[in-house]
Parts: sequence; C-alpha cells; structure tokens
Amino acid sequence: MHAFAYKPVFFSELPREALEYAEKMNFPILEFGDDEFFEEIIFSIRGLIEKTRLSVFYRAFTAGNARQRVYERRSGCRQRSD
Repeated sequence: MHAFAYKPVFFSELPREALEYAEKMNFPILEFGDDEFFEEIIFSIRGLIEKTRLSVFYRAFTAGNARQRVYERRSGCRQRSD
C-alpha cells in the first residue's frame, strides 16, 4: 500500500487539484498535526508488523508440532530430537 503523508507546514491545505487526483486514483493522503511525529507512527506500525509476523510464525510452528504429534500417536513412532 502506498500513501502520501504530510504535515501542513508549508501548505495549510493541499491544492484542490491534488486532492481531486488522489480521490480519482483512490490514493490515500494523510495529514499529521504538529504534535505527531512520523518516527512514532513508523515505529508503531513496525511493531504491529513484527507482532503479526511472530503471531503467524507461532501459529505455523504450533500447527506443525500438532501435526507431528498426531503422526506420532497414529504411527506409534517418535522422531528423535538430537
């Protein structure tokens, strides 16, 4: 996903043409206030991405372990873990 983010420092608002074009192209524009910092937003989003990745990895890992345990019960065999 792409977006345009800005703080109204040089422009109090974006030109009408830019807003119309963004609307036509379904392109999000994010305006941040003076007390909001891009670094905080970036780190927050990165934290959510990492949490999601770990969650997906954990679910895949535990699902794999569950399949292994079912196999072991059905076959009566246990794989060695060295």
